[in-house]
Amino acid sequence: SRAEQSRAEQSRAEQSRLDCVDFLKGIAILAVIAVHTAQSFTLPLAIDNIAKMGQLGCQLFFVISGFTVANSYCKKEQGCVSFYMKRWKSIAPGYYLMIVVYWGFDLARKLIGHNQNIQFWKGALVNALFLNGISPTYNNNIVPGGWFIGTTAIFYLLCPVLIKILKTGYRAVSCIIPAISSLTCFIIGCMYPAWGKNGSFFYYSFVVQMPSIILGIVLYFDWKNEVVMKKRKAIIYLFVFALLSVVLFYCDLNGAFMLIPICSGGFFCVLFSLLLHFKGTRFVNMLGKKSYGMFLTHMFFAHQLAAALNRLGMKIGVDQTVLFLITLTIAVLGSYGVSSVLNTTKKKMLVSKW
Repeated sequence: SRAEQSRAEQSRAEQSRLDCVDFLKGIAILAVIAVHTAQSFTLPLAIDNIAKMGQLGCQLFFVISGFTVANSYCKKEQGCVSFYMKRWKSIAPGYYLMIVVYWGFDLARKLIGHNQNIQFWKGALVNALFLNGISPTYNNNIVPGGWFIGTTAIFYLLCPVLIKILKTGYRAVSCIIPAISSLTCFIIGCMYPAWGKNGSFFYYSFVVQMPSIILGIVLYFDWKNEVVMKKRKAIIYLFVFALLSVVLFYCDLNGAFMLIPICSGGFFCVLFSLLLHFKGTRFVNMLGKKSYGMFLTHMFFAHQLAAALNRLGMKIGVDQTVLFLITLTIAVLGSYGVSSVLNTTKKKMLVSKW
């Protein structure tokens, strides 16, 4: 029947979208692991510059998060309490485990006489409550990459309000909010250069990263309302956003980095729209499915293992680029393996509980 045929087509479209999401998540986590691994090596300028751009994988994650969370919230029409519980369950268990693991590392360092300048237990509490997104002291020094989780938690908190605003008049508002937010942050970055730098607390804040998230939500509404951008127009936008992102990333202008989220977010949003019906590749899709766990665990390989291999490589005369590629491969496969084990353990615990 026509109804069954329509449902089948809708199911195929949904599966295609999920494949696309997994593929883009896989690309994002590969980029993030690459930039963190490269920090331990002295690489040729071209390779080093490409690796550094990997940090824009976080903006890709934000665009994807805006899209998928908006889809989940609008599709199921769930209440705020149910929505918040589901979001908490999606990020809390893995993050809490990493807090405990790094607390253990902190205690081990203290036992061998390497004291830190922070009180870890206070930072652990701040991070466990997901308040590190508003805490300059404990924003990113308890769990490496924790700033991303703190900013994501703020997005989850504000998500119902953002979706409601964008749902009522998303076309107009979607242009106004990111533009005003980015321009304001740019002005602040110009006035206070320390705030406008890459890696500053202000750069990591939700206020600066918000444009990428909003663009992801807008993309969802476009997809839902079957608004399709012409391919030629999309390619032009893709080129313009890519050029702006690269220029802003490498220029020395104060506050320039505050414009990265809206420009790179725009690039990834257009790329997302072009790939909505792309099924991806099996390997990258597999990484995408485990991307959250890989994000939490890859630092063990990208920093600790990379530093150890670098010291060993320098002793035996191995080329830095070769060492980087070896370490990157180990970091990707290692974090995927650890993430898979943790995910399986979590599922078994839930099954035994119920």
